Amino acid sequence: MGFAGCLQEKETFLCAPRLTKAALKEIRYVVNGEENTTEETVFGISDLPDGEYDVIVSAKDILGKEVSAKVSVKKDVAEPVLSITGAPTSSVEKATLGIEADGGVSGIKEIRVNGKPYTGKTYEVTENGTYVFEVENNAGSVTTKSITIQCIVKPTPAPTLAPVPGSS
Repeated sequence: MGFAGCLQEKETFLCAPRLTKAALKEIRYVVNGEENTTEETVFGISDLPDGEYDVIVSAKDILGKEVSAKVSVKKDVAEPVLSITGAPTSSVEKATLGIEADGGVSGIKEIRVNGKPYTGKTYEVTENGTYVFEVENNAGSVTTKSITIQCIVKPTPAPTLAPVPGSS
């Protein structure tokens, strides 16, 4: 008997023991110093704060054979944090918006502007419109902020003086 593996998705852990012909008797797991017992190969851990944990999972068959595996997991159910600064309040030719993002325990997977991946810490706006900023963390949570800019003005070209007929 051995472990085929353990997977984590949000707060659910799936552990797949490879068994001999003997049936599975129990699964024990220790998280944050607390031992729990279950007969299920899929179990949830929901009473812990966000953080990184080592989960020790042990499976025992009815013949008493036991195997253990240590799995490092990150619990991150908090939404990522996104802040957009620098929106102009008066007429400007362009605006530079600041992007501050925090993905939490799992980290940032991707930042997007208007649905396209973006890697900068600032974003230059040269056209009026609504801009949609998103941050996705590695746990799959997404936070979205929209900002509408309506004070971008195009520079007016300097007038060209036409020569007056008959003048030199």
